[in-house]
Amino acid sequence: MSLAAKVYAYSVIAIGGLILVASLPNWSADKPVAFLIYFALSIVASMLKFRLPVSRHLLSQFLVYA
Repeated sequence: MSLAAKVYAYSVIAIGGLILVASLPNWSADKPVAFLIYFALSIVASMLKFRLPVSRHLLSQFLVYA
């Protein structure tokens, strides 16, 4: 990866992290238990992989819905 691509990727990650940290004080969940359950399920679902019949590569289930 070129230096320009690395700088771009790291800057996007840093800006996203700053926005996340800045928005945390205003965040609230009406149903925190449901949020934690859905969050845990989304992590598990993002780790699932499947193989397409016409390809040799594995795909994440998330890519199907993106």
